[in-house]
Amino acid sequence: MLLIDLDTQGHCSVGLDVAPGKDAPTVHDLFLFRDFLLADAIYPTAWPNLHLCPANPMFEHCSGTGEQTRLAEALEDEGLTGRYDNALSKTYVMQEQRTTHDAVLGKAGSFAGASSLKIMFF
Repeated sequence: MLLIDLDTQGHCSVGLDVAPGKDAPTVHDLFLFRDFLLADAIYPTAWPNLHLCPANPMFEHCSGTGEQTRLAEALEDEGLTGRYDNALSKTYVMQEQRTTHDAVLGKAGSFAGASSLKIMFF
């Protein structure tokens, strides 16, 4: 299982005792740098078969490339959909009352249909 923490509060990292360094790669680098590989921001946890892609607490949610399907494309293009059966994404609610998965992953149905990876949001 891959846990993707898009919430800049970083509670997933705290809860799983994963402490990337100050300049360590995070999921938010995917939205800041066009050539960034999501796989570079995946960290092991103390639990077998559970990996974390942590948030960057300094990321500003309105910054970045603005590509609405960037995360979905990275999961597919980097072969991560074949490596993990499930991806659990910790999200936040944007001011417009749309959830992050709509803004970042695009329409969940269109991505889910393209892959066997199950994406759950909480």
